[in-house]
Amino acid sequence: MKRYTGRVVLGASLALTFVLSGCGIVIFPAPTAEKDFSMSTSADGAGTVDVIWINGDVTIKVDDAATRISATGKKKATGVTEELAEENLENLDISLLVSESTPKKVYLRFDVPSDTLGIIYTADVELVLPAGVTLAVENSNGDVSVTGNTEATTVDLSNGAVTIDEQEGDVTVEVANGSVDVISESGSVEVEVASGSIDIAAKPDEEDSLIAKTGVGTVEIAVPVTTKASLSLKGNVGGITAVLDGFTVTDLTTTPLNTVTATLNGGGAEIVGETAVGGVDFRSL
Repeated sequence: MKRYTGRVVLGASLALTFVLSGCGIVIFPAPTAEKDFSMSTSADGAGTVDVIWINGDVTIKVDDAATRISATGKKKATGVTEELAEENLENLDISLLVSESTPKKVYLRFDVPSDTLGIIYTADVELVLPAGVTLAVENSNGDVSVTGNTEATTVDLSNGAVTIDEQEGDVTVEVANGSVDVISESGSVEVEVASGSIDIAAKPDEEDSLIAKTGVGTVEIAVPVTTKASLSLKGNVGGITAVLDGFTVTDLTTTPLNTVTATLNGGGAEIVGETAVGGVDFRSL
């Protein structure tokens, strides 16, 4: 039986040791260095927090009693050898910066050198904020979770899932690939996904909007039965389920092309649910 043992670097990601035999392939991950990090700054005067991340999960929690903005987590870097992994880890900079503007703007950043061929940098972070701070998150790869924010929340994510819970204040989410789940107690919710499902439970006022659009995936929307709104649902492939029991419904129209429109309780908030491939489900909370 012929046997081959060697080491290769694949693309821009992993150094792999592999063994080929007639029975299969055994793959070993590249050496990885890791280190915990912890940092904080005073929350006094902070108006906005911007998280600028590249690779890893971002978990954000709002604590009414917090007097500082704190970030804790673990950062990792790979290398062809353990020594090179340790050197690469030093090039991954996690920083918490504060502007001199009024109100203050706080930045949590993930920075690496421009030449990262053959190296994987990643960091998972938990960020704790006080109430009353506007939040914006950008991430390339990794899940984003926000719990308890009382001001506007914006998330721009390339790959991963977004979960927003106990939200008070407007929500805006854009995702290329991944699911979005939002539970909102007040304010508008606008979610746009290229590929992935959307699930929103919200309590919009008459002047708010609730927009959920995806290219591929299901859309689920639930609001209180007392919600005053104009409703528009469209699901090209997959059909529409609209459970309107308890709402006062006028101007109801349906079309063979899977479109439903209606006025709920006299009209008010704009509610839109659309998918190109997938189903749309609307019902009361």
